[in-house]
Amino acid sequence: MKKIVLILFALVFYSSDYLCQQYQGYAERILFYQRPNARSEALGRGQATLHASPYSILDNPAALSFSKGMNLEVSHMNPNYPKETEGYYNTYGISYNSGRYGAFGFNYLTFSVGRPDEEIYFPDRNINRLFMLNFSYQVLTDLSLGVNLNYFFEKEYDLWNNIAPNALNTYYFDLGVLKRFHLDSIGNHDLYLGLSLVNAGYSEVNHRFHNTFYFPTIMHLGTSYEFKTKKMGRYDLMPLKLLLAGEYMDVFETRYFTQIRLGLEAALWEVVKLRIGHYSETLDTRITDGSVTSLNQFTYGAGLEIPLSRLTNIALPLTVNIDFTRLPLPNYDDYSYRDLFGDIRMSGPGFEHFNRKYYIVSININAGI
Repeated sequence: MKKIVLILFALVFYSSDYLCQQYQGYAERILFYQRPNARSEALGRGQATLHASPYSILDNPAALSFSKGMNLEVSHMNPNYPKETEGYYNTYGISYNSGRYGAFGFNYLTFSVGRPDEEIYFPDRNINRLFMLNFSYQVLTDLSLGVNLNYFFEKEYDLWNNIAPNALNTYYFDLGVLKRFHLDSIGNHDLYLGLSLVNAGYSEVNHRFHNTFYFPTIMHLGTSYEFKTKKMGRYDLMPLKLLLAGEYMDVFETRYFTQIRLGLEAALWEVVKLRIGHYSETLDTRITDGSVTSLNQFTYGAGLEIPLSRLTNIALPLTVNIDFTRLPLPNYDDYSYRDLFGDIRMSGPGFEHFNRKYYIVSININAGI
């Protein structure tokens, strides 16, 4: 077991030096930017140690072995990009933790930046799709390893040259480790450490002009601390539960897209959940050499947890979670917006007119079976 973990760490640091500055920007919107999960987005986009959602496998394949029972989840985001209409980013997931035989999960993500609202070059739209199959297992008590098998598809229209769409696709896999430490004997103080490597095999995508580009290889390194009070009252609920999470994300093939993610969640009586977060990122706009900019944003959101099995006479342990966030579109320091497929829209002093808010709604149903 120790050898496996050491090999994964060695692979991470070796790859960071070997593949620097070769990434060309494919799948950046579906992997780096806004997160189509209201809880993750509200917590500064952090996800490396969260484990109650099928969506968590996006950042750490080892997460689901710490989940409970079966989870069904659907999430919808309206990106609301400037001068674009009909955009969306949706996710659909299912997971089941069998305990003895490990946890299994499936997650489907579909994204479109939408159509230009001034000129429509094509009747169709640009689309990204990502299919993920997951397995994770606790090889030792509170130590989980996980793997994702993924298929990524992109249909790209060239809005500048007015030519037919180009279909890009690739298969790749992810590896992850998640460790939990109980800081007291009753489990009211827990510390999590997570490490994952997205695209561990360094898959590539092919362009219409037969050029080969690297798909991003991403390291997520995160930690979180959970505090729980004792349950009390008629329905045996916790008055307070706190989560403090932090994450560092790095893309090996470039010096850019590095992110720091921080988040805090307070759950009151296991029903009302309040969240705040912050993320910072260094970017290269790729407009000219050395066009470097940064991105910083505070995030926030709320959630409602309904423990049906405790509030009603339902025999099946059933819990419904509804999460929501509504945030302003983030501003870059130098360039406020870059379209997904190279349709660059630079901003001036009047950009605020286009800076509409976007919202995310996520629904998770947990059955403790």
